[in-house]
Amino acid sequence: MGNMLTYDMIIENDALNSTSLKKLFFGSYIRVSKKTFNHKTLFKKCKQLTNLEMSTFDFSVFSGDDFRDMLSPLTHLQELILRQTMLYTVPDISIFPSLISLNLEENWIRQVHKDDFQNNSRLEKISFRKNQLTTVREDSFTDVIWKQPNLSIDISHNPFACDCDLEWFINWAYGKGIILKNSDYQCDSPKQWKGTRLDVHIESLKTSCHPFSTLLVTMLTVCSFMFIFVFILILVWKLRWDVKYYLHKWTNRRSKYQALIERELKEYDGFVAYNTRDRKWIMSELVDVMEKKENYKLCLHERNFLPSCAHVDNILESIEASRKFILVLSNNFMEDQWCNYETIIANHKLADGNGDRVFLILLGKISSKHFTVALKTLLKSVENAEWTVNENGKKLFWNKLKSFMR
Repeated sequence: MGNMLTYDMIIENDALNSTSLKKLFFGSYIRVSKKTFNHKTLFKKCKQLTNLEMSTFDFSVFSGDDFRDMLSPLTHLQELILRQTMLYTVPDISIFPSLISLNLEENWIRQVHKDDFQNNSRLEKISFRKNQLTTVREDSFTDVIWKQPNLSIDISHNPFACDCDLEWFINWAYGKGIILKNSDYQCDSPKQWKGTRLDVHIESLKTSCHPFSTLLVTMLTVCSFMFIFVFILILVWKLRWDVKYYLHKWTNRRSKYQALIERELKEYDGFVAYNTRDRKWIMSELVDVMEKKENYKLCLHERNFLPSCAHVDNILESIEASRKFILVLSNNFMEDQWCNYETIIANHKLADGNGDRVFLILLGKISSKHFTVALKTLLKSVENAEWTVNENGKKLFWNKLKSFMR
């Protein structure tokens, strides 16, 4: 049904009522929206589909649940094509155990992770051509997919960051002959490599990413004479959370009164800015303690953003509707352009004299390359707490966050 859909046409619930239909192509010169069809019933009566293409549909307002509701009946699907569909993330394709070919060309996907491919052991043809990928790592796909003997991956025409994170893929692809003298695979950064082929920089990356010199031998020799000193430093470092906790506990005992500030009439107690790849910690730790135990109402983009609004509007409106602004910092966070946008907003809050409404959570050690001026300013100026597995460190962390929320 190529290019048949128009602005005034809709797809009725029983339009695809067929037990024999195997291959289906939807296409249109216009952007087909959610109003054109009922996504929950669209494929409910044609479960034998093996090949499906829905190119040029507008899926920008579809949530992960919407995709599962729409595509879950298609358990026999072998080929899925979603070209030019305004996708920002990889949809849940783990529901297709028979999937062999996946085409997500010409979308806005910025990152790929193996969690998106946990149940796709037969997948061997993948295309992310003309997206917004900056890197592909070993953990971008599962080991089962990487070991496919006939694996074909097309990620050409993406703005690659030619750094150590991309080195593994360059070596893998070069060995497979995928990017050998191929001008479709070019560096977008660093600036001095912009517009050059990936394979040209293999030797440079080997040298810069795996340096080895006599300095290492010298350092090992010096360390052998400083064992006791290093041991003491490690001991102090390991006990730092216990020391901080007991100091915090002793300080709090000296203060008999605590100011009670009446809650503002806001929809949420706190807006949480985080990267989707850190959702496990958000749900298992932050939501479990602050919502289920402390009864605070948090705003999470995956759960509370309105699908009908633009992402920028969702961010701004949710921050204004929240008493507090919490940023969960990690290397994943700093690599996400939307998270960087939220960091800039936090700096504006600080400049406007609302720094007491901003709180930073450090999930782990952040790479030095991510320390922007905006981040350094926030770390120096607003409250922050570092997450740790140490029990006293956890108590100190939650005490700080609860005190901030009060």
